[in-house]
Amino acid sequence: MPLCVFLVLYFAIGIGTVSFENMPLMIGISIAIGVALVLNKKGEKKLSFEEKVTMICKGAGDDTLILMVVIFLLAGAFYGIVGAMHASDSITNFCLSILPSSMVLPGLFLIGCILSFSMGTSMGTVSALMPIAISLANATGFNMALVCGVVVGGSMFGDNLSLISDTTIAATRTQDIPMRDKFKANMLMVLPAVIITLILLALQTTGGSFAGVKGEYNLVNMLPYVIVIALSLLGANVITVMSVDVFVGVIIGVMHGDFTLIGSLAIIHEGMTWMEDMSLIAILVGGLVVLMNYLGGIDWLLYNLTKKTKTARGSELSIAALVSLIDISTTNNTISIITAGALASISPASILPYCWYSMLMVAFGVVSILIGWPKISSKKDSKAENDKLGA
Repeated sequence: MPLCVFLVLYFAIGIGTVSFENMPLMIGISIAIGVALVLNKKGEKKLSFEEKVTMICKGAGDDTLILMVVIFLLAGAFYGIVGAMHASDSITNFCLSILPSSMVLPGLFLIGCILSFSMGTSMGTVSALMPIAISLANATGFNMALVCGVVVGGSMFGDNLSLISDTTIAATRTQDIPMRDKFKANMLMVLPAVIITLILLALQTTGGSFAGVKGEYNLVNMLPYVIVIALSLLGANVITVMSVDVFVGVIIGVMHGDFTLIGSLAIIHEGMTWMEDMSLIAILVGGLVVLMNYLGGIDWLLYNLTKKTKTARGSELSIAALVSLIDISTTNNTISIITAGALASISPASILPYCWYSMLMVAFGVVSILIGWPKISSKKDSKAENDKLGA
């Protein structure tokens, strides 16, 4: 119910007023928390208001959430520094100088795929790549929501496939299967989505010419982005990557006279303040989810999606639907979309129609389940089958 209240309010006010900015996310989530606070779990002793508030506070202090907040703050610092020392301008002009107009968006998508696969996090990818995307959109005339959708799509590629992604690790550990088998099956499922996304992006035009938008670039100023890719490919932790990049950006900016060392502190602080709303939203969502889980919302989803499942195909579809609904309920990867919208100063809802890769992943995932392809047999499965035959 808390989630439904939030979604109804958000979309009703957004559609009714023709602007989703009229329903601030923090207010919507706060109202949802208020609804959760007046609900009680059936068949159990009612918790006091104070006990519910304590539960929310413990959920908001979850280590994963606090890690996300740290990444948000570092992302803001990185965004502020690379803008002040003209790294974004340099990388944008460099890309425009070597890429034809038809390859700007596909190139941005591929960079997002590489970064996210290396980092293992959609959040870190959006944080690192969004400054480039925003500069490209401003310089070329591409729709800002479309460009943001490209970044989000690329970030989801690695979040889904990376060998160091928390989602990959969680999936393989809970199902007790080799990571390589999960990777093979996943890659075969999403490869058509990648190819179609690249074709669709290559067909996009700005309606104008790139002539006159290609400016000068400094290779030294591009170092923060080169370091992002290099450290990510080496498997460095996302916090390490962002911290090193902020430090390098400060050094280059001071050397080039873009700001003083003391002045860089104010720039870093300002960048962090841009992410304050996102940090608070993540914390509030964490508290709300814990209370929803206690009230039985997740169990309700689990029961209703699996109670009539009798076939292997039905089980796979139920699992996919269950994970998707819980993902929506906990707004886990949704945070990446919200972050993209915050950095680009547009409504998160405006990005959704342009998340083509994510939509195609859903389509090909369902098709793969329905046709029973790909079939990957692990050594564990073979051993179990042999034991069964021997018995």
